[in-house]
Amino acid sequence: MTISDPQNFELELTLSPKIYSYCQSRNYETWGIGLTNEQYLEREVVSYQGPMCNASRDFLKDREGVLYWVLRDKTIVKKDADDEDTYNIVCACETLGRKSIVYDPNGNEGKGQIHKDILSTVIGSVYTFPEFRKRGYASNMFVLLIKKMEEYLYGANSSNLNFSYLYSEVGEYYSRFGYKSFHIPLFEFKVPEPTTTTTETLIPIDKVNNYLDHSEILKFGEFEELMETYKNKFETAFKESVKGNKDKYIVATYPNARINDWFHRRGIHTYFCRNSQDGDSNEAKIRELSKELVFGLKLKSNPDNFLVYHQDVASNELVILLVNSDSNENYVKLIQDTIKLSSISDKINKHKIKKVKVWITELITDFSDRLSFKQRLEDFEAFKEDEINLKLGERKQLIDLYNSLKSEDSIEFELLGNIESLSAIRFLDDELNEQTIKDDSLIWSFNSKWTWY
Repeated sequence: MTISDPQNFELELTLSPKIYSYCQSRNYETWGIGLTNEQYLEREVVSYQGPMCNASRDFLKDREGVLYWVLRDKTIVKKDADDEDTYNIVCACETLGRKSIVYDPNGNEGKGQIHKDILSTVIGSVYTFPEFRKRGYASNMFVLLIKKMEEYLYGANSSNLNFSYLYSEVGEYYSRFGYKSFHIPLFEFKVPEPTTTTTETLIPIDKVNNYLDHSEILKFGEFEELMETYKNKFETAFKESVKGNKDKYIVATYPNARINDWFHRRGIHTYFCRNSQDGDSNEAKIRELSKELVFGLKLKSNPDNFLVYHQDVASNELVILLVNSDSNENYVKLIQDTIKLSSISDKINKHKIKKVKVWITELITDFSDRLSFKQRLEDFEAFKEDEINLKLGERKQLIDLYNSLKSEDSIEFELLGNIESLSAIRFLDDELNEQTIKDDSLIWSFNSKWTWY
């Protein structure tokens, strides 16, 4: 796509806290559910200060982290009452730079090559102010943004393999900008009413393990070593996945503990807002409250088998971000204890959990199968059909796990055909992106909730 009247628009990378706050206050009604406007703005500050967003960095030297973009319409005339800095802003978005890995089938003189120094950028918080909608502003912003991202990331590593992805709430809208959609079904586990009774008003956090059969809890900041283990398996599996897909481009975002931190900081802040008596959200108080929360589980018998989740207190849901297990048996144990923990959550932190959700990409315990899993499936029943284009091992992995879960009376679940966001991806280089779409030669590996932004 080309931009209409390019001389009339400016896509600006802003470092102004004033502009951040203005734009975020405008999108509050869309993304501030369960919070006051002030609390929502505070939550965004908490997120920006964390290690994943790293908003205070020198962004010309360190391209991993958040950037904030605003589109200005230079034809808008300033009125006397208008603010000088914001009057012609019509829409805005964020991008987050992340270290990624790409297999290029044409690299190394056609022998294929894995590149570990690739940067990707995930786009979030795309928002056109209501009074400016239906005028093509978002389209113009995206045309400019793709070029800006290509220039910005190319400056870091001079590669045409840098890519961009997003999680859309407006269906196939972004396909017009060269993004290819990947549908990922969702499993939803039902949380039963607790069968365990206690005379205590709240269960002390140091006693929670007593209520679990196989696991022990993980708290804020306890994921660094576990995520290093996960990352090592991830890299090994990526290399293995290439063997059966030498003619495909394979892309993935590197996992790290900073991703968990981002989800958990937001959860801590929301929990704080729901429980603070005086409304003072200073860092010390938030840190103190974080000690009352659980953010994952690891097996007592095999601590390298673990599960990370995010508790959404606004919707009474627990969303599994990532699962690392070496067998169906251990996966089922982690799910059992997650459901049990959810059933008593109101006795741990005063907030009831009604549902546990997990992306279907986290239902494959074998890393090599997870990497090559076709992510456009709409219906679990499709796994049982011979014509589905899956390796036998992949289909068997999912059906075996499905049957293992089904055999447990304590676990009830259903497959949801749609999720809240539709994931989409593109290479920033136009020629390469068009080629991979035409040839259907792109595999997006480890596309799961933990890569979401």
